[in-house]
Amino acid sequence: MLKKISTFMLILMLTFSPVAPFTATAQEAEDTEVAEEGTETDQQVDEEVENTDSTQTEESVADEAEEADAVESEEVETADEVNPVAEENEEELTEQEVVNEEEEVEEVQVSNEEEEELNLRDVFGRASGDIVYDFNKGHYVLNLRAGITNFHTTQEIKNKWVAFTIPNGVKIGQDLPSGVIPIYIAGKTGLAVKIPNVPSSGSEHVNKQISLAGVENDNDPNVNMYLLDVDVDSNSYEEIGELRGQREIDFSVMEENPTIDLHGSITGSTTYDESKKYHFLNVNVKALNQTDSKVNDLYVAFELPENVEVVNDDNTPANMEILNLEGGKAVALKLPDLEQGKEGELTYRIPVVGVSDAVVTSETISVFKILDAGYNPIGQFVGHINVDFSGMDIAWHFDAIAQIITDYPGVTGNQVGFNFKYSVKNINIADVEKVTMEFIVPDGIKILKPEYNSGSRVEVDWKGNLATLTFGDLGGASGYEGYFTAVGETNKSINELKSMEVKVTLYRDGDTIVETINVPFEVGKYADIGLPIDEEPSTGGGDGGDGTTEPSPGTGNGNNGNGGSGTTGNDGKGNNGGNQGTNDDVKVTVEDGDDTVKDGDDAAAKASDKGDGSTLPRTATNMYSYMLIGAITLIAGASLLVFRRKNTIE
Repeated sequence: MLKKISTFMLILMLTFSPVAPFTATAQEAEDTEVAEEGTETDQQVDEEVENTDSTQTEESVADEAEEADAVESEEVETADEVNPVAEENEEELTEQEVVNEEEEVEEVQVSNEEEEELNLRDVFGRASGDIVYDFNKGHYVLNLRAGITNFHTTQEIKNKWVAFTIPNGVKIGQDLPSGVIPIYIAGKTGLAVKIPNVPSSGSEHVNKQISLAGVENDNDPNVNMYLLDVDVDSNSYEEIGELRGQREIDFSVMEENPTIDLHGSITGSTTYDESKKYHFLNVNVKALNQTDSKVNDLYVAFELPENVEVVNDDNTPANMEILNLEGGKAVALKLPDLEQGKEGELTYRIPVVGVSDAVVTSETISVFKILDAGYNPIGQFVGHINVDFSGMDIAWHFDAIAQIITDYPGVTGNQVGFNFKYSVKNINIADVEKVTMEFIVPDGIKILKPEYNSGSRVEVDWKGNLATLTFGDLGGASGYEGYFTAVGETNKSINELKSMEVKVTLYRDGDTIVETINVPFEVGKYADIGLPIDEEPSTGGGDGGDGTTEPSPGTGNGNNGNGGSGTTGNDGKGNNGGNQGTNDDVKVTVEDGDDTVKDGDDAAAKASDKGDGSTLPRTATNMYSYMLIGAITLIAGASLLVFRRKNTIE
């Protein structure tokens, strides 16, 4: 029993031993062996107790004590065998804990090193490069080389950006390459450039092309270099500190008007086109490319005099633009595309209006890049400009025609029909007030009455043989074309009339004579009255327009107007008008006095109003036919009715 108790106590001691958690597997094995041995011992004790008699109790007790001591000795030996395993496991655990602790210490040390400020005393920053002008793009290009040199023997530089400032007056282009961002640092605009990781005692650089514009204007330059932590996603940065080294970029080469290595000339002069009623500027452009690049899509320009405007119509050439510069307007013409070292030439024919004696000259030629919405000054080159506008000395287009219409309807005896045409245009770009025109029919002809007038908002006032046309105010580069008819009386033959002339005078500002012309009579036909088809007036269809014109193409093409209209300054297509149309806007006034109609003439006038008296109107023919058919039908019906009634009575 004592052995059982001892064994149980030993098991409890080993179970709650401090090394038990670390020797669980070994303890289970030992417990199994001890349990088996304990079982054998109990069996032996039971047998010995059963074989002993009561007289040997003391010896048995003594033997049991000795056996208990032996068992305790065996248990001690077993414990001695178990403890080395626990000690070995404890040593392994201690070593693992030391390794883990060392790794944790190393991680903490690395983390602390990263959090510590970099030693920038041995770190140099650099930003250098040349600035060249790209005339095809119209801006400067900085060929940037930026980098970091790390002389520290143990420190690495990772995920950092190097930065520098840009001088005042210089602008950074919008299309920056990857790894470059604009920043604001040290009170100025600047650039930050991402640099690859730099090892200890190492160096890293990158090359970038940066678009620049403007001119340096900085009295307080900053050439320092900076090291940054940049968060591109949040568009923010943290300045770590200044680096040793300086920015080495010469911004002074940037000019407001860069000189381009081209050479050439622009020459031109003007001629008047009678059919178009404006001038043409004939320009020749020459250029020689001595640059290192090909010339593409560049324009050269020259000044447009103040009193001259370019006409925008079908005759306006392509590759020509009007630029609104600070000093006024300029004409920009495209240069020929030229390979390096090649020379080219182009000619332009530009419609213009106005009056000028200016000669535009220069020894430098400005170059531009034309954009979708504007233009960009590129630079200039040495060249010769001589564009002569002095041929633009014609301020008015003024013309008239007087016709004898031999087949004019309704005239009898010594009466003759007359048609008078007029064309007037203010070729100057300035407006003119109170424009009028007078037609004086020569003696030997007596105008009896007016017949028809064309032209919107044009008054025709007859007083005897004097017809006055009132146009009112006439805008720049605008005018009128039209005609009016009258019936006169004369004893002269057609040949004698052809030798006579109508005096026509154009006035401006009410009574200031612009020009007077003598127009001889010519023979015409009634069917041709109005403007010839190939010289139609050009202010739209319908009622002939309002008679005013602008230096832009007309858009109308109608042929059902009132016989005439105003004209555009650019030969646009417009209204041709009918021969006997009406125009409520035209006022015809017949003055009392010399042009009073006599009795004999009144009959002729009435005949003229109705036509030639030999034909009925087309509508009248159908009306009388229907009346005749109706009358015949009525008579036939009445006769039939009477005949049937007579037969009935009989």
